[in-house]
Amino acid sequence: MPNIYKFSIITGVTLLCTACVPIPKAYIESCPYQAGQSVVETYPDMLRSIDIPIDHIIVLMQENRSFDHYFQKLPEYGQPDADVAPANTYNLDNDGKKVFLTRASTPCLGDEPHYWNKVNEQIADGAMSGFVTAGGAGAMTYYDELWIPYYYALANTFAIADHYHASVPSSTWPNRMYMIAGTSFGHILNDPPPPHAEERSIFHQLEQAGVSWAVFSAAEPSFEEQILPGLRFEKGDHFLTTDDFLKAAKEGKLPSFSWVTSAGRHNEHPPKNIQAGQKFVAQIIDAVMKSPNWQRTALFFTYDEHGGFYDHVPPPKACPPDDIKPILESRDIPGKFDRLGVRVPMIVISPYAKKHYVSHTVYDHTSILRFVQARFNLPALTARDAHARPPIDMFDFEHPSFTNPPVLPEAVEDPRFLNECEDTARTHYSDEVATGK
Repeated sequence: MPNIYKFSIITGVTLLCTACVPIPKAYIESCPYQAGQSVVETYPDMLRSIDIPIDHIIVLMQENRSFDHYFQKLPEYGQPDADVAPANTYNLDNDGKKVFLTRASTPCLGDEPHYWNKVNEQIADGAMSGFVTAGGAGAMTYYDELWIPYYYALANTFAIADHYHASVPSSTWPNRMYMIAGTSFGHILNDPPPPHAEERSIFHQLEQAGVSWAVFSAAEPSFEEQILPGLRFEKGDHFLTTDDFLKAAKEGKLPSFSWVTSAGRHNEHPPKNIQAGQKFVAQIIDAVMKSPNWQRTALFFTYDEHGGFYDHVPPPKACPPDDIKPILESRDIPGKFDRLGVRVPMIVISPYAKKHYVSHTVYDHTSILRFVQARFNLPALTARDAHARPPIDMFDFEHPSFTNPPVLPEAVEDPRFLNECEDTARTHYSDEVATGK
């Protein structure tokens, strides 16, 4: 396919793409689609449910890492098509001094601010220039293949999206709400939505359609059961452990939809050891590739939000999910749910994933939600997922590249940092308890 040069009304910059899907200006400005519409109504060119040879969809979501933070050096380690920050990229600190992107010296960096106000400061109306002043110099760090070889192998083997964004410029809970419900119900902070007479989510849709599903968590309570307490009460047998997931994968008994989430030292939330998280992810993916279900499985591996770490791509405009406005206080920066969050990694692991492929199409968490709806013939939950394009371009359903799963490097933890990272994590936890932040 020839390169496409186009001025993006989403980002306001000219993009060089080999897989971008042009989006008409009127489409973005009018946001014509609504909750209840099917994928074939909103994207007539999309594959129909019967044409998607996937019976098991898995979402594996980790925490708080941006695309540039993890894959800034991907072009130097085998994938030149990935869009990363230009050389000598910097932000200014409060004294006006340049802070350049720098290779991390530890796998357990400090936590950077990543809530609504700070993220909007970081984005700086698209200049992406406020990361240091909103937080600190640690925001301008990146990892390379020497730190996270398993992740770089995934990115070089399967299909990775380099314009995949969090759904809202804020923290974990609102973004996870978008992933499972297409909206955060007005919430911009890490608090659950108010009780609803009728909860709605992809889990409810699947249940009503008679499609099997389960939430697999490494610890209780998971974010999802806190976000959906009613569902947790009614369908408690659907909320299982990651050990249950490993067993189901081994026995070839994975449900049609699996939501997998880590906890504790494995979730990659700073200052947790990223190599511990990488090891957890490798365990899940290895179990899937060895499963009897592998031949008809698609696993989406991503991060809920960027964690305050730098990324150079301005978040695109987006269609608001509903009429619910952000729940803002007087000190909060004004805004609407009409812009995506900062870019985060997303990799598709599947026999049908395109080999060594980079998708440049704009996606967000609701794109994965829309893929699930496409496969199981479910309607959009909100206007946001109605407009989301499923990441079909990351698959080749006619010519599977990984009928035989690839051999990937072992995910290991550097023993030199075990004590340092554990001490840092304990101090961070104590600070959280003391300050409530």
